[in-house]
Amino acid sequence: MTKITPLIKNIAPNDLRQVCSFTTRNDLLGEITTSTRVYNDGFNRLITEIRNPIGKRLGQEIFSIDKEHQKMFGFFMEVEPEYRSSKLRNFRFGEIMRLSSIIAMLENNINQFDILSKDTAVYFHSKYKFIPNVKAFESRNNILRSIVQNSENFVNDLTKQAIELLERISQNPPAEEQRAMVRETNTIAKDYITKVLERKEQKNHPFIGAVDMKLTAESVIENKDFFNALFQKHGIDYSIK
Repeated sequence: MTKITPLIKNIAPNDLRQVCSFTTRNDLLGEITTSTRVYNDGFNRLITEIRNPIGKRLGQEIFSIDKEHQKMFGFFMEVEPEYRSSKLRNFRFGEIMRLSSIIAMLENNINQFDILSKDTAVYFHSKYKFIPNVKAFESRNNILRSIVQNSENFVNDLTKQAIELLERISQNPPAEEQRAMVRETNTIAKDYITKVLERKEQKNHPFIGAVDMKLTAESVIENKDFFNALFQKHGIDYSIK
């Protein structure tokens, strides 16, 4: 496979945010272009788009880069409906957009990428090393309820922990203890997602409501072999050292 080196440049002469563009090859659709530009919505956000050879958009991700605080935030990610069916999953448009955002993280020295995942996309983002990062009490409760309602033998230990936490929450403990239980829930949810993915049981273990998630630069570096293999798979000449 011929490798393509991503073009990395400032979004504009007076804008120091670094963005990338590259092409990948799809056996059915031909040469696919992935590029990022300013999203003209008045909030100084960016949009990454994947387009086919005739310019039709196949997927998009809207996000922001805050270089001052070394943060990114993802607002919206979507693959066009006709490319979401199980028969078309090998297109991997979501994966390609995620690789583009990984490059943006590294080139802008971002420490953490935060997203609010749709309930149906939690497992997708988890595959690319995002982990639960809920802060709101109601989000915490929804995750715990999700684990309890989806209980199976292989997650029995986590189900018991979730039931115990919900019981403690029902007693209306002080705010400091409530916040501690949020952190505990994130840990339980991370372990739960890992087990579900190992068993490929995502369809049988849905989440209730959206889930705050995060990807840290530290995790990207720790999993560099995983990401580098994906860059290589798509013919993208980029490597995490």
